[in-house]
Amino acid sequence: MIKKLFVVAPAIWCVVTGALNANAGVAVMRPSNEMTISNVPYERGAWEVQLLAGAFWDAGGNQTRFDYALQSLRLGYVVTDLTGGGLFRGDLEFLLEPMGGQFFEGPASYLIGGNLLVRWNFVHGPNPKWVPYIQTGAGGLYHDADTDAQDVLGSNIEAMLVDSLGLRYHLNANWTVVAEVTYRHISNAGATDRNRGLNSLGGQLGVSYFFH
Repeated sequence: MIKKLFVVAPAIWCVVTGALNANAGVAVMRPSNEMTISNVPYERGAWEVQLLAGAFWDAGGNQTRFDYALQSLRLGYVVTDLTGGGLFRGDLEFLLEPMGGQFFEGPASYLIGGNLLVRWNFVHGPNPKWVPYIQTGAGGLYHDADTDAQDVLGSNIEAMLVDSLGLRYHLNANWTVVAEVTYRHISNAGATDRNRGLNSLGGQLGVSYFFH
């Protein structure tokens, strides 16, 4: 019996110590893996495709109202790594926004154009689920409004200014659901006499996909 113990005990000891060492190895590797993916996808060089749809209402009190639906397809590029501290920790992103829409109020049918947007993503903690952002931008558009029937939109080619507050919810590291509240100003900067300008408030919902 004693001889059997001398033979079996070392084998049991090897199995137990081997299992403990394996578990220790897993414990060491897990924090390392979390640190590796903590900045994804908010790191310099990441690309984003964003698809949004929503509606905007005339907020300027114009006698002739212009309300419209809008669809946006955006391509974004993250130009900085995460920087800053506290509430302002985040990164900078540039986006191109081709867009098009349909008027459901006012003497016009459609609009089409594009903007260049600058966005700051507020990224707090590793692998965040919720990521708010602010963005601003400018561009131009064409619409088919009857310029003789009203004094809000005085020409068919106009400039546009955009300011937004947005919020992302991450389904995983690549896919997010997006919601935005946006102010849009459309005018021709006084190039014609009949151009009060269109100030609109509205929102859009959509999805986005990050890739490298």
